[in-house]
Amino acid sequence: AHRILARAQLKRSKDGGYALPEGLPFDLCTSPHYLGECAIYSGLLLFTLGAAEQRQQHCSNSEWGAPVVSPMVMCTLAVFANMTVNASRAHVWYLTTFPQRQEGSLRWKLVPYVW
Repeated sequence: AHRILARAQLKRSKDGGYALPEGLPFDLCTSPHYLGECAIYSGLLLFTLGAAEQRQQHCSNSEWGAPVVSPMVMCTLAVFANMTVNASRAHVWYLTTFPQRQEGSLRWKLVPYVW
């Protein structure tokens, strides 16, 4: 996705205007690079769940007894919220900037066939 965005940037600098990225991930959704970032943070969250579970067991035996939320859970939720808002704004911008390109094409905002 980033290679396609870089090619669109080069085309933009030659033509002097904005260029719409073309290619397989961009034919399905407006912001596949945001979806990739969400996937990366989901993987990091799954990777760190074991350590978070050990920390949860250690802290539940402490004097506070309150459950501890993993910082990675909070970070992943923040990334999902940020990418969702940005994908929605980018989709609206694409629709207003390139109305002729959107006719007859179905581009999803972030997750193909879902949203």
